[in-house]
Amino acid sequence: MSRYALPTLLALLLLPTLALAHALNVECWVKGEKVEVKATFDDGTKPAQAAVSVVDEQGAAIAAGRTDKHGLWTLPTPGPGRYRVVVDAGAGHRAETLMSIGDVTGDPQLVSTGPTEEEFLRTRWLQIGCGLGAILLFCLVLWGVQRVRKKSAVSEAPAS
Repeated sequence: MSRYALPTLLALLLLPTLALAHALNVECWVKGEKVEVKATFDDGTKPAQAAVSVVDEQGAAIAAGRTDKHGLWTLPTPGPGRYRVVVDAGAGHRAETLMSIGDVTGDPQLVSTGPTEEEFLRTRWLQIGCGLGAILLFCLVLWGVQRVRKKSAVSEAPAS
């Protein structure tokens, strides 16, 4: 096996982890007279002091603030309509969602599009399987190329 095969394989195994490092999710819940904005990184940690902004359909700023140490920020429930909520945790970690406010009931209501925290943190087995399959395919192609090279080197060797 080539001396570069192991380092290459290790690099390929780590690349998907680096590519998915710290995706950010945001969800909004109406709870009584307040809207709770909840931000979560894909490893379950909460972005403290992330900037949050809420704008209406015309682009006018409705509210702005920062998350607490639990990744939460609240604002008074705005009137019925659609709003864009943007959470910026810095270093390129930015997420946004659409929030639709309708009739407010007493029960907590999810009013944002996109996955909930539970769905967002779920293990993505299909993606993991596809990634491992791609790595296996790459290794098989590399192995096949090496075999062809060895066979051609043996057949080109001068007979004595």
